[in-house]
Amino acid sequence: MTGHPFADALQALKPGDEIAACGPFGDFTFIGEYKKIALIAGGIGLTPLWSMTRYATEMMFTTDITLLYSARTEDLILFRHEMRDLTERNPNLSIVLTLTTPGPRWNGRTGRIDRRMIEQELPDWRDRVFFTSGPTGMVDAILAILREIGIPDSQLRSEYIPGY
Repeated sequence: MTGHPFADALQALKPGDEIAACGPFGDFTFIGEYKKIALIAGGIGLTPLWSMTRYATEMMFTTDITLLYSARTEDLILFRHEMRDLTERNPNLSIVLTLTTPGPRWNGRTGRIDRRMIEQELPDWRDRVFFTSGPTGMVDAILAILREIGIPDSQLRSEYIPGY
């Protein structure tokens, strides 16, 4: 639990509490229609992108998938153990983790996802459809970068995490 309003609400639930859920709504989906996709997530914004990744793996799509995921700290990396399993099961999946506040034992990438990281990790960026999800500021920054490097809006999909 991260202290996020949604996480706080979940943590406050007691056995027997009733909740209401509706949906799904919207069109932030992937059902195998693209040959190459790039998934860019920040924090809890990984959740819808992780669902797409699991679905693509379970359906054995041959889609080339690169996931760039930024978390604040190592202990806030979502689905970490599942990531190893999925990359072993799906040879078309590449996952790049970066931390914005790394601990002393972290030896992976650090810093926010920026233009340089996108161009380094996605040399074929022109050929991909991009899905990005996360905090408003992060999603807006990623969309600005992608537009700046010439990705047309027809290749951009985004979802904001409310209140995050």
